[in-house]
Amino acid sequence: MSAIKNYMWTVGEYAVDHGIQAAMTKYVESEEGVKVCIMFVHAYDGDWEQFMSEGNWQEPAVH
Repeated sequence: MSAIKNYMWTVGEYAVDHGIQAAMTKYVESEEGVKVCIMFVHAYDGDWEQFMSEGNWQEPAVH
């Protein structure tokens, strides 16, 4: 896997587990960048609004 794909996977997986804000802080990434990484992890080919409307994203529950 290329370095950029590895990075996107890492950020996306972290965001799925900890939320968008936490991923933005940890990886110094924009909100849009984190959203792209989340869609990459889910192998989604569309925009964020479609991704949300299809029920593919919910913020993780705080533990």
